[in-house]
Amino acid sequence: MLDDAVPKLTGQAIAYISIHPRSEKEIREYIAKKGRKLKITDSEALETVFGRLQELGLTDDRKYASLFIESRLRNHPRGPKVLIQELRGKGIPEDIIFEVCETFFPKNTGQTEEIAVARKIVQKKYSSWEKLPRMEFKKKIYTLLARRGFSFTVINRLIDEYI
Repeated sequence: MLDDAVPKLTGQAIAYISIHPRSEKEIREYIAKKGRKLKITDSEALETVFGRLQELGLTDDRKYASLFIESRLRNHPRGPKVLIQELRGKGIPEDIIFEVCETFFPKNTGQTEEIAVARKIVQKKYSSWEKLPRMEFKKKIYTLLARRGFSFTVINRLIDEYI
């Protein structure tokens, strides 16, 4: 029974990962859940499945974090604070999170990448907000960017730019 279940579970895990990339934590949780359904209680068998996925190169948290941030910045732009929180929620180790975030938001460039992302977000809303009173316009920009995880420095710089 176990000899049939492990390859089946491996196939299910590969199908799960093929939908879109997953963190190691998500993969482990999936394997454990599906393993219970297939009545695999042996943790060694579950580790065998995870080991096979590692051999195939499907469990790389660094690559996952990089793809996640890239996707977020392209489709649903967020600031570094929110991205870090989201990656923590996915179970990515802190050292990997900060290493990958540093590649997207380098500290030595004076926040130019972070400002560019924030500017893109404000630009989308600008036409519908430009006729608002000055204080309301500032408040809208501030709350939008703060919710999306941008630093106070970046928010103030953009407010100064647009007003």
